[in-house]
Amino acid sequence: MSPEVQQLLESLTGPAWLSDPSGQVIYANGAARGYAVYPPIHPEDAARLENCWEQVTQGHDPLNLLLRLGQDGHYSRFDCRLSLLGPNRLLLGSEVESRETLEERYSHLDALFQDFPLGIALLDSDLRYLEVNPALARFNHLSRAAHLGRTLGKVMWNPDQTLELCHRVLQSGQPALGQMLEFDTSEGHSYWEVSLYPIRSRAGATGLGLVVENITQRSHIEHQLKTQAALVQERADLLALVREAVIVRDSQSRVVAWNAAAEEQYGYSQAQALGQVTHQLLQTRFPSSKEAVDQTLTQRGYWEGELVHRTKAGREQVVLSRQALQKDGQGRSIAVLEVNIDITKRKKAELALREIGQRLRFVLEAAEMGDWELDLSTQSAKHSLRHDQIFGYPNGVEEWSLQRFLEHVHPDDLEYVKASFDYALRQQKNWDFECRIEAADGVERWIWARGSHILAESGESLALAGLVQDITERRQSQEALRRSEQRFRSLIEASAQVVWVTDASGAMAFPQPSWGNFTGQTYKEYCGWGWLEAIHPDYREQVEAHWRNCLSNHNIYEIEYPLRRHDGQYRYTQARGIPILDDSAEVKEWVGFNSDITERNWAEKALRESEARYRDLAEAQKRFVSDASHELRAPLTVIQGNLELLQRFRMNKADRDAAIAESARESTRLGRLVGDLLSLARGDAGLKLRLEQVQLDKILLEAFEQSQQLSKTHRFELGPLESVLVQGEADWLKQLAIILLDNALKYTPEGGMIRLELHREDTQAVFRVRDSGIGIAPEDLPHVFERFYRADESRSQLSGGSGLGLSIARWIVEQHSGTIGLESQQGVGTTAIVRLPIESGFQKE
Repeated sequence: MSPEVQQLLESLTGPAWLSDPSGQVIYANGAARGYAVYPPIHPEDAARLENCWEQVTQGHDPLNLLLRLGQDGHYSRFDCRLSLLGPNRLLLGSEVESRETLEERYSHLDALFQDFPLGIALLDSDLRYLEVNPALARFNHLSRAAHLGRTLGKVMWNPDQTLELCHRVLQSGQPALGQMLEFDTSEGHSYWEVSLYPIRSRAGATGLGLVVENITQRSHIEHQLKTQAALVQERADLLALVREAVIVRDSQSRVVAWNAAAEEQYGYSQAQALGQVTHQLLQTRFPSSKEAVDQTLTQRGYWEGELVHRTKAGREQVVLSRQALQKDGQGRSIAVLEVNIDITKRKKAELALREIGQRLRFVLEAAEMGDWELDLSTQSAKHSLRHDQIFGYPNGVEEWSLQRFLEHVHPDDLEYVKASFDYALRQQKNWDFECRIEAADGVERWIWARGSHILAESGESLALAGLVQDITERRQSQEALRRSEQRFRSLIEASAQVVWVTDASGAMAFPQPSWGNFTGQTYKEYCGWGWLEAIHPDYREQVEAHWRNCLSNHNIYEIEYPLRRHDGQYRYTQARGIPILDDSAEVKEWVGFNSDITERNWAEKALRESEARYRDLAEAQKRFVSDASHELRAPLTVIQGNLELLQRFRMNKADRDAAIAESARESTRLGRLVGDLLSLARGDAGLKLRLEQVQLDKILLEAFEQSQQLSKTHRFELGPLESVLVQGEADWLKQLAIILLDNALKYTPEGGMIRLELHREDTQAVFRVRDSGIGIAPEDLPHVFERFYRADESRSQLSGGSGLGLSIARWIVEQHSGTIGLESQQGVGTTAIVRLPIESGFQKE
């Protein structure tokens, strides 16, 4: 039974059953499925029904009869029609009702006929159109009236295939379902799916029912999808050798290609991955949401960002994912090519680096670096007291310039320093050098100088900014270490720690006391080539090959390798051997020694690591000084500009008040910035809080009530504040809460909500500050705790923020052994979450 016939039977309001020749039901429509048995007929009508079925089977003509149908003793009269549908029996029932009801149901069937999306027509035995629905009229590009009375051959494009099929159905009396026909129309080549049903009477088939669906577009799409799928698979096969994990997924996010690198990276074989939804298989965590990624991919055609996947072994993996959308010729999305690079180790390294940077901030402050800035237009310089003290001015000096600096440079280093500055100025490059200076206090010092250009938007250099550090002690230490190394090497070269002698073949042929004392080997163990057993297994093959090469070519034997000491510890040694020649210039023996260079290697490694740390510290200090000077200079520039306007010009009252008000705002901003810098400086200087038992809920309530006074245009909500005791310093905890509430106020429009709540979760006190503000972009969220970081400079200026509030908040939380984080969605709001430990002895029930 075709889907069209099934759909038509389902639309009937009366029951319909289709049974095989034995009477076994193979289909029942919705109205018939409510009956428990088949046929649901009154016992007195059963014999009459069976006789009628025999007549229909023998004559193949439908019969109409009145039957009582029902169940549980309740029966209604139905007009029933018995007919054959192929070899099967079709019983249709229509409850005897009033004429108005029948007319209403006929109107429903007519509406279905008119609105049916497939083309439907009734033809007589001469294949003339008796009835046509609008869908078929549209398919043939003719009106309904233009069809009626005309033969099928006069209406259809290239009718030969269809006419042959129609005559076969009329002659056989059997339906032809789902026939695929091709036509050449005015619009091009097209494909139609046609089903034909014979209309029977006692005399045989008297006409045809025709159901048509134009499947041209579907055929094209299926062909294109097959072509594109083959192309995608071919590309996936070509990418099998790519080292990165390559995944191709269809429009439903199901995997259609999975290369060998993906198998290795995630642990799933290709067979296990194919057909799986990628974000379900890999338990993907998206930066914001899957919907946001899909939207970007649809709009731009590509997306790049970081995702978190889970491998088959359960290990979380951070990947850099690049995704590209593939479309067919009509612009429809058919596949996504995804390349994932495992950056888990890199992310861990970045996190470790940030943690190290935090721990070293105090070291940067303690490094006692001097800073300076030179305005190139005015040649005026700003410089710190520490800078002046390095150059021998204990109380500072008023004026400073590049020329004055050069006057202090040691004559032997002057040419090199001038060349470094000239190159930096000419090429707009940074400079980084060490030199000697003759300080004003008569002391010769070594300094390290580093700096860069401050550029305008046009790229022009506006000023120079730099750092200087007294590295005299370090240079002296390096020089002492260098001299010590020279003495140490000379001593090693002059005296062999482990002396050995071999015969011309390279074998130890007689006792070697020095070798035996160091390695602990007996003569029996090291004689001949047994001495190789004292060498570390990883180096043994390499040492033997090098020794044999020197024996063959009479080259001096020099190599470094770990040698096992008598206590079982491997010591890194430098081996050197020289051939001793006889009178005939033939090698008679080899004399050599092994020097223990383990400590030297450690010292060299420590020195390299120390220099690297100094460079990193200086770079971080330079960035901090640059940011701080910029933030301090901005409000001072505004105040100075307004003061000059007030001094030079006669201004009306409105302009004068505006200038004064702006200066006051900038002064307040400057004061807030200095206060924030002071708080951070105290923290970086190792300020230790005096922790004691405090009632956290009372502190938060005070901060909340204080913040309420700052705005009457916001909606403040106070959630549950559980009674919690923590170890902390009350003033700093209150400042923490005020910072978070103040941030929520700044970035929440008037009428928005600010909510504070406190809960106890296991052994932690957790308080949250929620707002309904503008939110934070995903790409800015990881950086908001960095000093002077602003996602939107203009917004921060309007709110008066210094870019240090969250840095201070994080320092306070860390001093209380807690954690702080932000959850945010743009246009929805932000939630700050602080977790502080509750000591078991301070939990309050």
